[in-house]
Amino acid sequence: MMMKSLLFLYCHKTSASDVEKDVAQYRQTYSTVVSENKNLFKPEKGQLFDEIIVGTDANPIHGPKPDLLAALAEISKPNGSLVLMYSKQSDVDQLRSAMRLSGFINVTDTHTDTVYTVVAHKPNYELGSSTQITLKKKTPQPASNGNKVWSLSVDDINDDDVELVDTDALLDEEDLMKPDPELLKSSCGPTKKRACKDCSCGLAEELEGKKAQAAPVKSSCGNCYLGDAFRCASCPYAGMPPFKPGEKVELSKQLLTSDLS
Repeated sequence: MMMKSLLFLYCHKTSASDVEKDVAQYRQTYSTVVSENKNLFKPEKGQLFDEIIVGTDANPIHGPKPDLLAALAEISKPNGSLVLMYSKQSDVDQLRSAMRLSGFINVTDTHTDTVYTVVAHKPNYELGSSTQITLKKKTPQPASNGNKVWSLSVDDINDDDVELVDTDALLDEEDLMKPDPELLKSSCGPTKKRACKDCSCGLAEELEGKKAQAAPVKSSCGNCYLGDAFRCASCPYAGMPPFKPGEKVELSKQLLTSDLS
C-alpha cells in the first residue's frame, strides 16, 4: 500500500454502491481516501492530496468549471497528479487549456470509445513560492588608456612606406576632353513669356517695348488739383503740391530731404 492520499470526486449520477466499490478499490492502493460529490465538494484549508481523481469510466464528468480546477490545484501537493474522466462529447482541447491555466503541467490524454482520460501534474513547487536567483556578476574590465590607443607621432609614419595613389591615373581620356558647349545646352530651349488676354500687370506693355503707364487721375470733387486749401479732409492727395489733371505728382528734392540731417 502506498502511503499517499487520494481525493475521489464522483459525478452526481454515480450510485452509492458504485462509489463504495471504487473507494474500496482505491483503499488497496492509497493509505487515505476521501470521496465527495463533485458538485458538493468544498476544499478545506490545509488539506493536501497526492492524487486527485474526478469521475469514473461508467460516469465521466461533462466539463469541470475553471474555479473547480483552480481549487484542485490549490489542494494538490507538489508533483501531485490530477486524473479527469471526461465524456467524449466534451471539448477536450478546451479542458487541456483550462488545466494549464489553473497551474497544472504535462497535460496528456488517452481515450476509449466513450471516455477521455486527461492526466496532469502539479509542478514541484507551491503556488506563490519564491526563491533567490543568483546572477553572475560581470567582471569589470580594466580601463583602457585612451591616450595610448589614439596617440600618433610623426615618427610613426615613414613616407617611403606609404604608397600614394596617382589621381591622374584614375581619369580616362574621355574625362580629359573638353565638352562641346552645344551638347551642354538644354534640348527644350528657353520658354517665351506670354501675356494673358486680359493682362493688367504691365507685361503686355513690357513685351511691346512700352512702359506701363498709370491711369490718369480723376477727381470726384474737382478740387484735388488745386492744393490742400481746396481739398477735402479725407482727400488722398492731402500734403501733395498742386498739379494739373493727368500730371504725375512728383515731390521736389527739398521735400524729400530730412530737416534733421
